[in-house]
Amino acid sequence: MVRRLFSYFLLLPLLQSSAQTCPLNCNKRGVCDENLLCHCFSGWTGAQCELRACPAGPAWVGYGAGGADDVHRVTAECSGVGTCNTKTGVCACPAAFSGAACQTLACPATSGRACSGRGRCVTMAAAALEGSGEGQSELPHPSSVYAGWEGERVMGCVCDAGWSGPDCSVARCPVGADPLVPAVPAVQTLSCQCPSGPCNRGAFTLAMGSRAVSVLGSAVARVADEDPANAAGSGGAPGESVEARLLVSFPGLVTSVAFTLGAGLTVCDAGNTAQITFTRAAGDARPLVAAPGSLTDGLGGTPTLFVTTLQSGTAETAPCSRRGTCLNGQCQCMTGFFPSNGDGGPGKIMDCGSRAAAGVDPATVAPLTRCPGNPPCSNRGYCDTSNGKLVCRCALGAYGAACELAACPLARAWWDQPAPDGSAHAPAPCANRGTCRSDGNCQCMPGFTGAF
Repeated sequence: MVRRLFSYFLLLPLLQSSAQTCPLNCNKRGVCDENLLCHCFSGWTGAQCELRACPAGPAWVGYGAGGADDVHRVTAECSGVGTCNTKTGVCACPAAFSGAACQTLACPATSGRACSGRGRCVTMAAAALEGSGEGQSELPHPSSVYAGWEGERVMGCVCDAGWSGPDCSVARCPVGADPLVPAVPAVQTLSCQCPSGPCNRGAFTLAMGSRAVSVLGSAVARVADEDPANAAGSGGAPGESVEARLLVSFPGLVTSVAFTLGAGLTVCDAGNTAQITFTRAAGDARPLVAAPGSLTDGLGGTPTLFVTTLQSGTAETAPCSRRGTCLNGQCQCMTGFFPSNGDGGPGKIMDCGSRAAAGVDPATVAPLTRCPGNPPCSNRGYCDTSNGKLVCRCALGAYGAACELAACPLARAWWDQPAPDGSAHAPAPCANRGTCRSDGNCQCMPGFTGAF
Protein backbone atom coordinates (compact mmCIF):
# COMPACT_ATOMS: atom_id res chain seq x y z
CA MET A 1 0.00 0.00 0.00
CA VAL A 2 2.80 2.42 0.91
CA ARG A 3 4.62 1.51 -2.29
CA ARG A 4 1.49 2.26 -4.34
CA LEU A 5 1.04 5.67 -2.73
CA PHE A 6 4.70 6.50 -3.29
CA SER A 7 4.41 5.57 -6.95
CA TYR A 8 1.25 7.67 -7.29
CA PHE A 9 2.84 10.77 -5.84
CA LEU A 10 5.86 10.37 -8.14
CA LEU A 11 3.58 10.10 -11.18
CA LEU A 12 1.29 13.01 -10.26
CA PRO A 13 3.74 15.87 -11.14
CA LEU A 14 4.41 14.22 -14.51
CA LEU A 15 0.72 14.02 -15.26
CA GLN A 16 0.19 17.61 -14.21
CA SER A 17 3.11 18.79 -16.42
CA SER A 18 1.94 16.88 -19.48
CA ALA A 19 -1.58 18.22 -19.03
CA GLN A 20 -0.45 21.88 -19.31
CA THR A 21 -1.13 23.46 -22.71
CA CYS A 22 -1.70 26.83 -24.33
CA PRO A 23 -4.88 28.63 -23.29
CA LEU A 24 -7.80 27.65 -25.52
CA ASN A 25 -5.41 25.15 -27.16
CA CYS A 26 -4.57 27.79 -29.80
CA ASN A 27 -8.24 27.53 -30.85
CA LYS A 28 -7.16 24.42 -32.75
CA ARG A 29 -5.64 26.75 -35.35
CA GLY A 30 -2.02 26.31 -34.38
CA VAL A 31 0.57 24.25 -32.48
CA CYS A 32 1.55 24.92 -28.87
CA ASP A 33 5.29 24.68 -28.10
CA GLU A 34 7.08 23.85 -24.85
CA ASN A 35 7.02 27.51 -23.86
CA LEU A 36 3.25 27.56 -24.18
CA LEU A 37 3.37 29.78 -27.25
CA CYS A 38 1.04 29.28 -30.21
CA HIS A 39 2.44 28.83 -33.69
CA CYS A 40 -0.57 29.60 -35.88
CA PHE A 41 -1.47 27.83 -39.05
CA SER A 42 -1.51 29.81 -42.29
CA GLY A 43 -4.32 32.33 -42.39
CA TRP A 44 -4.47 32.87 -38.61
CA THR A 45 -2.71 35.12 -36.14
CA GLY A 46 -2.95 36.41 -32.55
CA ALA A 47 -1.67 35.06 -29.24
CA GLN A 48 -4.22 32.24 -29.35
CA CYS A 49 -4.63 32.15 -33.15
CA GLU A 50 -7.96 33.84 -32.62
CA LEU A 51 -7.62 36.39 -35.44
CA ARG A 52 -7.78 36.10 -39.21
CA ALA A 53 -4.49 37.00 -40.94
CA CYS A 54 -4.51 39.15 -44.04
CA PRO A 55 -2.36 38.44 -47.11
CA ALA A 56 1.12 39.92 -47.22
CA GLY A 57 2.87 41.66 -50.09
CA PRO A 58 6.11 43.52 -50.75
CA ALA A 59 6.18 46.58 -48.51
CA TRP A 60 5.59 49.99 -50.04
CA VAL A 61 7.25 51.81 -47.14
CA GLY A 62 9.70 50.94 -44.39
CA TYR A 63 13.39 50.94 -43.58
CA GLY A 64 15.77 49.10 -45.88
CA ALA A 65 18.70 47.20 -44.48
CA GLY A 66 20.95 47.83 -47.44
CA GLY A 67 20.25 49.20 -50.91
CA ALA A 68 17.69 51.85 -51.68
CA ASP A 69 15.08 49.31 -52.84
CA ASP A 70 15.67 46.62 -50.21
CA VAL A 71 12.61 47.67 -48.23
CA HIS A 72 10.40 46.72 -51.15
CA ARG A 73 11.70 43.15 -51.02
CA VAL A 74 10.42 42.68 -47.46
CA THR A 75 6.86 41.39 -47.16
CA ALA A 76 4.32 43.07 -44.89
CA GLU A 77 0.68 42.50 -44.11
CA CYS A 78 -1.44 44.43 -46.63
CA SER A 79 1.92 45.57 -48.08
CA GLY A 80 2.28 48.01 -45.20
CA VAL A 81 -0.34 50.45 -46.47
CA GLY A 82 -3.68 48.71 -45.96
CA THR A 83 -5.67 47.87 -42.82
CA CYS A 84 -6.37 44.24 -41.98
CA ASN A 85 -9.89 43.22 -40.96
CA THR A 86 -9.05 40.49 -38.45
CA LYS A 87 -12.59 39.09 -38.58
CA THR A 88 -12.56 38.47 -42.33
CA GLY A 89 -8.85 38.40 -43.22
CA VAL A 90 -9.41 41.00 -45.96
CA CYS A 91 -7.21 44.05 -46.50
CA ALA A 92 -8.90 47.44 -46.71
CA CYS A 93 -6.71 49.28 -49.21
CA PRO A 94 -6.37 53.06 -49.26
CA ALA A 95 -7.36 55.02 -52.34
CA ALA A 96 -5.12 54.34 -55.35
CA PHE A 97 -4.05 50.88 -54.11
CA SER A 98 -5.55 47.56 -55.14
CA GLY A 99 -4.95 43.82 -54.95
CA ALA A 100 -5.58 41.27 -52.20
CA ALA A 101 -2.55 42.60 -50.32
CA CYS A 102 -2.80 46.22 -51.57
CA GLN A 103 0.32 45.36 -53.53
CA THR A 104 -0.59 47.30 -56.69
CA LEU A 105 -0.73 51.02 -57.37
CA ALA A 106 -3.86 51.07 -59.49
CA CYS A 107 -4.64 53.02 -62.64
CA PRO A 108 -6.48 56.31 -62.19
CA ALA A 109 -10.21 55.93 -62.69
CA THR A 110 -12.96 58.35 -63.64
CA SER A 111 -16.58 57.50 -62.79
CA GLY A 112 -15.44 54.02 -61.86
CA ARG A 113 -13.78 53.37 -65.22
CA ALA A 114 -10.03 52.82 -65.34
CA CYS A 115 -8.35 55.29 -67.70
CA SER A 116 -11.78 56.89 -68.26
CA GLY A 117 -12.56 54.09 -70.71
CA ARG A 118 -10.27 55.81 -73.21
CA GLY A 119 -7.07 53.86 -72.69
CA ARG A 120 -5.45 50.67 -71.45
CA CYS A 121 -4.26 50.02 -67.90
CA VAL A 122 -0.76 48.45 -67.99
CA THR A 123 2.20 47.95 -65.69
CA MET A 124 5.44 49.84 -66.19
CA ALA A 125 7.12 46.59 -67.27
CA ALA A 126 4.42 45.95 -69.88
CA ALA A 127 4.69 49.53 -71.17
CA ALA A 128 8.45 49.12 -71.56
CA LEU A 129 8.02 45.93 -73.60
CA GLU A 130 5.30 47.41 -75.77
CA GLY A 131 7.35 50.34 -77.00
CA SER A 132 6.29 53.37 -78.95
CA GLY A 133 3.99 53.14 -81.94
CA GLU A 134 1.80 55.21 -84.18
CA GLY A 135 -1.40 56.06 -82.36
CA GLN A 136 0.27 55.44 -78.98
CA SER A 137 1.71 58.84 -78.26
CA GLU A 138 1.79 58.15 -74.52
CA LEU A 139 4.72 55.76 -75.14
CA PRO A 140 7.76 57.79 -76.14
CA HIS A 141 10.44 55.07 -76.04
CA PRO A 142 11.20 51.97 -78.12
CA SER A 143 10.64 48.53 -76.66
CA SER A 144 12.90 47.42 -73.79
CA VAL A 145 12.95 45.24 -70.68
CA TYR A 146 12.45 46.92 -67.30
CA ALA A 147 13.55 45.08 -64.14
CA GLY A 148 12.79 47.69 -61.47
CA TRP A 149 11.11 46.50 -58.28
CA GLU A 150 7.93 48.39 -59.17
CA GLY A 151 7.76 47.14 -62.76
CA GLU A 152 4.86 44.75 -62.10
CA ARG A 153 3.32 46.74 -59.25
CA VAL A 154 2.81 50.29 -60.54
CA MET A 155 0.13 50.67 -63.19
CA GLY A 156 -0.79 53.55 -65.47
CA CYS A 157 -2.76 54.46 -68.56
CA VAL A 158 -1.72 54.15 -72.20
CA CYS A 159 -4.29 56.47 -73.73
CA ASP A 160 -6.14 55.95 -76.98
CA ALA A 161 -5.32 58.25 -79.87
CA GLY A 162 -6.70 61.72 -79.23
CA TRP A 163 -6.58 61.51 -75.42
CA SER A 164 -4.00 62.28 -72.77
CA GLY A 165 -3.56 62.87 -69.04
CA PRO A 166 -2.98 60.41 -66.18
CA ASP A 167 -6.55 59.08 -66.56
CA CYS A 168 -6.94 59.73 -70.33
CA SER A 169 -9.61 62.36 -69.62
CA VAL A 170 -7.88 65.24 -71.45
CA ALA A 171 -8.55 65.61 -75.17
CA ARG A 172 -5.46 66.08 -77.32
CA CYS A 173 -5.18 68.94 -79.77
CA PRO A 174 -4.11 68.37 -83.39
CA VAL A 175 -0.36 68.36 -83.97
CA GLY A 176 0.94 70.32 -86.93
CA ALA A 177 4.03 71.88 -88.47
CA ASP A 178 4.92 75.46 -87.56
CA PRO A 179 4.07 77.43 -90.73
CA LEU A 180 6.76 80.04 -90.06
CA VAL A 181 9.63 77.57 -89.96
CA PRO A 182 10.99 76.58 -93.40
CA ALA A 183 10.93 72.82 -93.79
CA VAL A 184 11.07 69.99 -96.30
CA PRO A 185 8.96 66.83 -96.05
CA ALA A 186 10.30 63.36 -95.40
CA VAL A 187 10.63 61.18 -98.51
CA GLN A 188 11.10 57.40 -98.49
CA THR A 189 11.51 55.02 -101.41
CA LEU A 190 10.21 51.48 -101.87
CA SER A 191 11.57 49.01 -104.42
CA CYS A 192 11.22 45.29 -105.18
CA GLN A 193 13.87 42.83 -106.28
CA CYS A 194 12.13 39.83 -107.86
CA PRO A 195 13.80 36.48 -108.72
CA SER A 196 12.05 35.94 -112.09
CA GLY A 197 10.26 38.87 -113.65
CA PRO A 198 7.75 41.26 -112.07
CA CYS A 199 6.27 40.27 -108.68
CA ASN A 200 2.66 41.07 -109.44
CA ARG A 201 0.87 38.20 -107.71
CA GLY A 202 -0.31 38.47 -104.11
CA ALA A 203 0.28 41.37 -101.75
CA PHE A 204 2.98 42.76 -99.49
CA THR A 205 2.74 44.70 -96.20
CA LEU A 206 3.89 48.18 -95.24
CA ALA A 207 3.98 49.01 -91.53
CA MET A 208 4.79 52.02 -89.39
CA GLY A 209 4.66 51.47 -85.67
CA SER A 210 1.45 49.66 -84.76
CA ARG A 211 -0.27 50.36 -88.09
CA ALA A 212 0.04 48.21 -91.19
CA VAL A 213 -1.48 48.08 -94.65
CA SER A 214 -1.61 45.40 -97.34
CA VAL A 215 -0.71 46.54 -100.88
CA LEU A 216 -1.16 44.51 -104.06
CA GLY A 217 2.01 43.80 -105.99
CA SER A 218 0.13 44.92 -109.10
CA ALA A 219 -0.86 48.27 -107.55
CA VAL A 220 -0.45 51.44 -109.56
CA ALA A 221 1.22 54.45 -107.95
CA ARG A 222 -1.30 57.25 -107.52
CA VAL A 223 -5.00 57.70 -107.06
CA ALA A 224 -4.89 59.55 -110.37
CA ASP A 225 -3.66 56.35 -112.06
CA GLU A 226 -6.69 54.31 -110.95
CA ASP A 227 -9.43 53.52 -113.45
CA PRO A 228 -12.99 52.65 -112.37
CA ALA A 229 -13.15 50.29 -115.35
CA ASN A 230 -10.48 48.07 -113.80
CA ALA A 231 -11.62 44.97 -111.95
CA ALA A 232 -11.17 44.73 -108.20
CA GLY A 233 -7.88 43.02 -107.39
CA SER A 234 -6.19 44.30 -110.52
CA GLY A 235 -4.21 46.91 -108.59
CA GLY A 236 -5.70 49.72 -110.64
CA ALA A 237 -9.27 49.74 -109.33
CA PRO A 238 -10.40 52.63 -107.10
CA GLY A 239 -8.73 52.45 -103.69
CA GLU A 240 -6.05 49.96 -104.78
CA SER A 241 -3.17 52.27 -105.65
CA VAL A 242 -0.19 52.53 -103.33
CA GLU A 243 -1.15 56.13 -102.60
CA ALA A 244 -4.77 55.27 -101.77
CA ARG A 245 -3.78 52.44 -99.43
CA LEU A 246 -1.30 54.62 -97.56
CA LEU A 247 -3.67 57.59 -97.32
CA VAL A 248 -6.34 55.40 -95.73
CA SER A 249 -4.02 53.56 -93.33
CA PHE A 250 -1.78 56.49 -92.34
CA PRO A 251 -4.14 59.47 -92.32
CA GLY A 252 -2.38 62.80 -92.04
CA LEU A 253 1.05 61.30 -92.74
CA VAL A 254 1.29 60.68 -96.48
CA THR A 255 0.94 63.42 -99.12
CA SER A 256 1.68 61.61 -102.36
CA VAL A 257 3.23 58.57 -104.05
CA ALA A 258 4.94 58.50 -107.44
CA PHE A 259 7.00 55.99 -109.43
CA THR A 260 10.46 56.94 -110.60
CA LEU A 261 13.29 55.36 -112.61
CA GLY A 262 11.45 52.37 -114.10
CA ALA A 263 9.21 52.13 -117.13
CA GLY A 264 6.62 49.79 -115.61
CA LEU A 265 3.20 50.78 -114.36
CA THR A 266 2.99 48.82 -111.11
CA VAL A 267 4.90 48.94 -107.85
CA CYS A 268 6.94 45.78 -108.40
CA ASP A 269 7.65 46.14 -112.10
CA ALA A 270 11.34 45.74 -112.87
CA GLY A 271 13.31 48.89 -112.17
CA ASN A 272 10.43 50.74 -110.54
CA THR A 273 10.86 52.72 -107.34
CA ALA A 274 7.91 54.12 -105.40
CA GLN A 275 8.69 57.53 -103.95
CA ILE A 276 6.53 58.22 -100.90
CA THR A 277 6.29 61.83 -99.71
CA PHE A 278 5.07 62.50 -96.18
CA THR A 279 3.22 65.63 -95.12
CA ARG A 280 5.17 68.36 -93.35
CA ALA A 281 2.93 67.85 -90.32
CA ALA A 282 4.40 64.36 -89.95
CA GLY A 283 7.81 65.86 -89.26
CA ASP A 284 10.60 63.34 -89.80
CA ALA A 285 8.45 60.25 -90.39
CA ARG A 286 9.72 56.95 -89.08
CA PRO A 287 10.89 54.47 -91.72
CA LEU A 288 8.28 52.20 -93.22
CA VAL A 289 8.85 48.48 -92.73
CA ALA A 290 8.13 46.26 -95.75
CA ALA A 291 7.37 42.52 -95.61
CA PRO A 292 6.79 40.33 -98.70
CA GLY A 293 3.64 38.67 -97.36
CA SER A 294 2.04 36.60 -100.13
CA LEU A 295 3.81 38.44 -102.95
CA THR A 296 5.39 36.19 -105.63
CA ASP A 297 6.60 36.35 -109.20
CA GLY A 298 5.14 34.25 -111.99
CA LEU A 299 7.27 31.24 -110.99
CA GLY A 300 6.53 31.37 -107.27
CA GLY A 301 9.68 33.25 -106.28
CA THR A 302 9.55 35.58 -103.26
CA PRO A 303 10.82 39.16 -103.69
CA THR A 304 13.09 41.22 -101.50
CA LEU A 305 11.66 44.60 -100.54
CA PHE A 306 13.79 47.67 -99.79
CA VAL A 307 12.80 50.88 -97.98
CA THR A 308 15.28 53.75 -97.89
CA THR A 309 15.13 57.33 -96.68
CA LEU A 310 15.68 59.70 -99.59
CA GLN A 311 15.11 62.87 -97.57
CA SER A 312 14.59 63.48 -93.85
CA GLY A 313 11.74 65.75 -92.82
CA THR A 314 12.69 68.95 -91.03
CA ALA A 315 9.31 70.33 -89.93
CA GLU A 316 9.05 71.45 -86.31
CA THR A 317 5.80 69.97 -85.06
CA ALA A 318 3.81 70.79 -81.93
CA PRO A 319 0.21 70.82 -80.69
CA CYS A 320 -1.68 73.59 -82.52
CA SER A 321 1.40 73.97 -84.73
CA ARG A 322 2.90 76.13 -81.97
CA ARG A 323 0.65 78.95 -83.19
CA GLY A 324 -2.31 78.39 -80.93
CA THR A 325 -3.18 77.37 -77.38
CA CYS A 326 -4.67 73.96 -76.65
CA LEU A 327 -7.74 74.22 -74.41
CA ASN A 328 -10.02 71.23 -73.78
CA GLY A 329 -8.79 69.49 -76.91
CA GLN A 330 -9.34 72.44 -79.22
CA CYS A 331 -6.81 74.88 -80.67
CA GLN A 332 -7.39 78.55 -80.00
CA CYS A 333 -5.39 80.03 -82.89
CA MET A 334 -3.39 83.20 -82.47
CA THR A 335 -4.32 86.15 -84.69
CA GLY A 336 -3.10 85.52 -88.24
CA PHE A 337 -3.20 81.68 -88.09
CA PHE A 338 -5.86 79.35 -89.44
CA PRO A 339 -6.75 75.66 -90.02
CA SER A 340 -4.42 73.95 -92.50
CA ASN A 341 -4.24 71.13 -95.02
CA GLY A 342 -1.28 69.57 -93.16
CA ASP A 343 1.26 71.05 -95.56
CA GLY A 344 1.06 74.70 -94.58
CA GLY A 345 -1.79 75.72 -96.85
CA PRO A 346 -5.43 76.50 -95.95
CA GLY A 347 -7.51 73.48 -95.05
CA LYS A 348 -9.86 71.85 -92.57
CA ILE A 349 -7.37 70.52 -90.00
CA MET A 350 -7.93 72.65 -86.89
CA ASP A 351 -4.22 72.89 -86.10
CA CYS A 352 -3.45 76.61 -86.66
CA GLY A 353 -0.94 75.47 -89.27
CA SER A 354 -1.76 77.94 -92.05
CA ARG A 355 -1.03 81.65 -92.41
CA ALA A 356 -4.00 82.04 -94.75
CA ALA A 357 -7.71 81.49 -94.27
CA ALA A 358 -9.71 79.29 -96.60
CA GLY A 359 -9.88 80.74 -100.10
CA VAL A 360 -6.95 83.11 -99.52
CA ASP A 361 -3.68 82.80 -101.42
CA PRO A 362 -0.89 82.38 -98.81
CA ALA A 363 1.41 84.46 -101.02
CA THR A 364 -0.80 87.52 -100.44
CA VAL A 365 -0.59 87.35 -96.64
CA ALA A 366 1.62 89.99 -95.04
CA PRO A 367 4.51 88.53 -93.03
CA LEU A 368 4.48 88.71 -89.24
CA THR A 369 6.76 91.21 -87.56
CA ARG A 370 6.47 90.25 -83.89
CA CYS A 371 5.86 87.32 -81.59
CA PRO A 372 2.30 86.61 -80.41
CA GLY A 373 0.95 88.15 -77.24
CA ASN A 374 0.39 91.66 -75.96
CA PRO A 375 3.01 92.44 -74.89
CA PRO A 376 4.96 89.87 -76.95
CA CYS A 377 5.24 86.53 -75.13
CA SER A 378 3.22 88.10 -72.28
CA ASN A 379 6.47 89.19 -70.65
CA ARG A 380 6.92 85.57 -69.55
CA GLY A 381 9.53 84.59 -72.12
CA TYR A 382 11.58 85.91 -75.00
CA CYS A 383 10.90 86.14 -78.72
CA ASP A 384 13.11 83.83 -80.81
CA THR A 385 13.59 85.64 -84.12
CA SER A 386 16.20 83.29 -85.60
CA ASN A 387 15.47 82.31 -89.21
CA GLY A 388 12.26 84.31 -89.08
CA LYS A 389 10.64 81.94 -86.56
CA LEU A 390 9.08 84.54 -84.22
CA VAL A 391 8.53 81.87 -81.58
CA CYS A 392 7.95 82.54 -77.88
CA ARG A 393 10.41 80.67 -75.66
CA CYS A 394 8.61 80.62 -72.34
CA ALA A 395 10.24 81.02 -68.95
CA LEU A 396 9.87 78.30 -66.33
CA GLY A 397 6.30 78.25 -65.08
CA ALA A 398 4.65 79.50 -68.27
CA TYR A 399 3.44 77.88 -71.50
CA GLY A 400 1.23 78.56 -74.50
CA ALA A 401 1.91 80.13 -77.88
CA ALA A 402 2.22 83.53 -76.14
CA CYS A 403 3.39 82.16 -72.75
CA GLU A 404 -0.01 83.29 -71.50
CA LEU A 405 -0.77 80.25 -69.33
CA ALA A 406 0.65 79.16 -65.99
CA ALA A 407 2.40 75.78 -66.05
CA CYS A 408 1.97 73.26 -63.26
CA PRO A 409 5.02 72.15 -61.25
CA LEU A 410 6.97 69.05 -62.24
CA ALA A 411 7.73 66.10 -59.99
CA ARG A 412 8.92 62.53 -60.55
CA ALA A 413 6.11 60.62 -62.20
CA TRP A 414 4.50 57.79 -60.28
CA TRP A 415 4.04 55.92 -63.58
CA ASP A 416 5.66 56.33 -66.98
CA GLN A 417 7.20 54.21 -69.70
CA PRO A 418 10.76 53.27 -68.70
CA ALA A 419 13.51 54.20 -71.16
CA PRO A 420 15.80 51.58 -72.73
CA ASP A 421 18.64 52.66 -70.41
CA GLY A 422 16.53 51.57 -67.40
CA SER A 423 15.66 55.06 -66.21
CA ALA A 424 12.07 55.75 -65.20
CA HIS A 425 9.85 58.18 -63.33
CA ALA A 426 10.93 61.21 -65.35
CA PRO A 427 9.59 64.56 -64.08
CA ALA A 428 6.02 65.19 -65.21
CA PRO A 429 3.36 67.81 -64.45
CA CYS A 430 1.58 66.96 -61.20
CA ALA A 431 3.69 63.78 -60.96
CA ASN A 432 1.33 62.14 -63.49
CA ARG A 433 -1.26 61.62 -60.75
CA GLY A 434 -3.09 64.91 -60.94
CA THR A 435 -4.57 67.27 -63.51
CA CYS A 436 -3.16 70.72 -64.18
CA ARG A 437 -5.63 73.56 -63.63
CA SER A 438 -5.57 76.73 -65.68
CA ASP A 439 -4.15 78.65 -62.70
CA GLY A 440 -1.03 76.45 -62.68
CA ASN A 441 -2.04 74.42 -59.62
CA CYS A 442 -2.37 70.65 -59.48
CA GLN A 443 -5.66 68.95 -58.67
CA CYS A 444 -4.56 65.66 -57.16
CA MET A 445 -6.36 62.42 -57.78
CA PRO A 446 -7.80 60.42 -54.83
CA GLY A 447 -5.04 58.98 -52.70
CA PHE A 448 -2.44 61.61 -53.60
CA THR A 449 -1.49 64.89 -51.95
CA GLY A 450 1.09 67.64 -52.31
CA ALA A 451 1.58 70.78 -54.36
CA PHE A 452 2.87 68.67 -57.27
